[in-house]
This record gives sequence, structure tokens and C-alpha cells, in this order.
Amino acid sequence: MQMSFKKCLPFLLIATSSIFAGNTVQCAPQCPKEYIGPYGQSLDVGIQYAWFAFTSPPDFTGSTIGAMARVTYQVPDQLFGQMRFAYNNGSLWSTQATSRNTDTYFDFLGGYCFNLNSQWTVTPYIGLGFDFITDNKAAYTDGITQVPAIKLHYQTDYAVAGFETRYSWCKWSIAGQFEWLPSFNQYLTISNLDGSAWNMHWNSNYAIRIPVSYKISKCVWLEVAPFYRYFAIGSSDVLGLPERNMNQVGAFAALRFFL
Repeated sequence: MQMSFKKCLPFLLIATSSIFAGNTVQCAPQCPKEYIGPYGQSLDVGIQYAWFAFTSPPDFTGSTIGAMARVTYQVPDQLFGQMRFAYNNGSLWSTQATSRNTDTYFDFLGGYCFNLNSQWTVTPYIGLGFDFITDNKAAYTDGITQVPAIKLHYQTDYAVAGFETRYSWCKWSIAGQFEWLPSFNQYLTISNLDGSAWNMHWNSNYAIRIPVSYKISKCVWLEVAPFYRYFAIGSSDVLGLPERNMNQVGAFAALRFFL
């Protein structure tokens, strides 16, 4: 009996060590060495909040809420492409009147994702964007005259030149996105003057975002990003309209589904 136990003892030790080794690997998983971070082909959908400020007399400010969506292809050392959409709607207030505003824009981007190491990438890109703003002002009095209600529609076509730098580790990723948005076409239409449109003076705009992402599952990431967007709507000498600058400060939260 002793001989049998002694003969079996080495096999028992090997089996026991194998079990504990397997448990150790499961309890301390290793991060992959390549392409750490939210890379691949993804569909992103989310909600966003923005504080709007129109800096022209009278100044209008207020909160807006909306939605955003993106389709992205981003893999280190490959071409980068993205289509994105954002929509915000809310009431703005001044000392004299109220205004109902919507802002909708579409961006189409292309570039290249440079892989600096297993955790850090830099992606420069260029593209085109189209912004549509509706400014629905209620009637008000300035203390002397009655100003009637008016609905203004602004359209701005602009170029995009920007870059993203991203650092990722295990299930986390943080990025900085910086964009210059020079406009090359701006015009205004007024609802009660059908068929009329006025060209506006062109301007330079810019945007900054700081996305922070967390991997929820194999194919789903949660991304939260504070942002600032400056948009100069332009002025019109013909209509006697001063330049109107739109400032947006807010954040969006999105789920990124990797396909």
C-alpha cells in the first residue's frame, strides 16, 4: 500500500499544481500586447448635453440636449475613416426675449492612424462638415419698439483639419481631439422671406474633445467626452447683422458597438 501511494504521489502533485496554476491565470488576466484600446469598426450612439451661448446683442444662453451617432473605422497603422452626426435642441434666453434653437451637423473624415507603440496612437485627419442652425426668436420689445417674431436658418459648409492622440491601457482609454473648422460657405435664409438667401462673411471655427472610454464587454465600450465647440456664424453687411459667435460647452455619453 505504501509503494502504491509513493508511486501515485508525483502524479497527485503534478495534478494539484496544474489546478492552482490554472486558477492563478484566471484570477490575473493579462492585457493583450497589441492594439489595446477601442480599435476596429464601430457604430456609436449616444446622448449629449450642451450649454449654448450666442454672443451678439442681445446675448442668448441656455441648455440644450440631443443625440449623436458615429460610424468609425480606426485600426493602428491603417487608414482612418469616420462619419458623425450631432443634434441639439433647447430654449435660449436673453434679458429681452426667448429663442428656440436647434443645431445639427454632419462631418465626413479621412486620415491615417499611426501606431507609436502598443498603447499610444496619433491620428491626423481632414474632411468636410455641414452645420445647420435654426434660430426661432419670439417677439419682444426693446423698450422703444416692438420686435416681431422671426425664424432664421443658418447653413455653414466648412473644412475639417484635426488630429487625435490616444493612450490606452487594459480596459481604459483616454484621447484628445483638436479640430480647426474653417468655413468656405455661409448663408442665411429667413422663413417669412421665401426664396431669399444672403451670403455671410466666412470665419474660422474650432472644437476640442477629451473622450474617456471603458471596455464593458468584448465588443462594447462606454465613452464619455467633455467638449468645447466655437462656431462663428458670420455677419451680413447687406442685412446689417453683426457677427454672431456660438459657444458650446458640454459632454456626450455613447456606447460604441464594435462590429
